[in-house]
Amino acid sequence: MEELDSVFWIKTDGVFYGKPIEEIVYFKSMWSWVKMVALNEEISFWESLAQVQKRVEKQSQHFIRVSRRYYINVCYVKDYTSKEIRMVDDTVIPLTRKNMENLRKKVHENNE
Repeated sequence: MEELDSVFWIKTDGVFYGKPIEEIVYFKSMWSWVKMVALNEEISFWESLAQVQKRVEKQSQHFIRVSRRYYINVCYVKDYTSKEIRMVDDTVIPLTRKNMENLRKKVHENNE
């Protein structure tokens, strides 16, 4: 059962699709829908980022909300500065000062 708990399920075009949560790099809000970026693919689906965050929090401690539009997996942070985060796919995500300390703590927890 533990293996099923680590799958993030979405419905897109009438099909239910499961993605292992550890393969998800980040979620990006695109207003009324969300783009899920995983290691080898991107999938868009209708859901709010807040709903996605609630579901993911029940399954993984590796994600953090870094802005209104981004919810990232800290396992895939390549590097960061006080103003931006670079993910392993080289996506640059803006970082607010308010979220900088939370990110620093989460990255440190993840590397312990």
